Amino acid sequence: MTDSPTKWHGRPWWQFVGVLVAAAALLVAVLQLLSTPDDKPPSAAAPQPVPTTPAPATPAPAATSVPAVSAPAAAEGSVRWQNSISFREEFATQTDLDQAPPRTTTVDEEGDIAAGGLNGIETAKGPVSDYDQSGRIAEWTGDRRPDFADCKERALAGGGKEVKDVRKGTVLCVLTDKGNIARLTITQVIKFDGYEADTVVWNANAG
Repeated sequence: MTDSPTKWHGRPWWQFVGVLVAAAALLVAVLQLLSTPDDKPPSAAAPQPVPTTPAPATPAPAATSVPAVSAPAAAEGSVRWQNSISFREEFATQTDLDQAPPRTTTVDEEGDIAAGGLNGIETAKGPVSDYDQSGRIAEWTGDRRPDFADCKERALAGGGKEVKDVRKGTVLCVLTDKGNIARLTITQVIKFDGYEADTVVWNANAG
């Protein structure tokens, strides 16, 4: 009796096919297992810094120019300086009464009074003059001591470049080269030297 055509080496052919199918399925399963990525969840990426927009710089306050404040003008007739002074008989030297305190100067345009004529035989009196004649000097002849208004009027009305015979007790009213007013009361005539005087200088330039 011969083998049936449906058998192969004593076994049915479909069994052989089943074995091949099973082997192929196993191979596919292995390959899928090897190619499957790791089940671990992907690590979270490090958070990227969120760019921040810098706050706009606060503008510096605009510099405001402060107008220079000029000192108020001294009131006319107010005392500028008051004390005792001495002015000497020195060549080309005068006393500037507009300075506070008054001081000697060799600049004719700045000087107001100068002593002179005290080195002769007569030493009890002598002249007081203004070299450049930029001011005015006048002797006060009234009975009372002159104030600012008196001396201003006297110097403007009767003042000149020189007053002669100045002696102890003589009162001089002076208009300075800057327009201020001074009163000098001679307290001492110094032989070969000059004069000492109680002095008051008033502001006469309002502004």
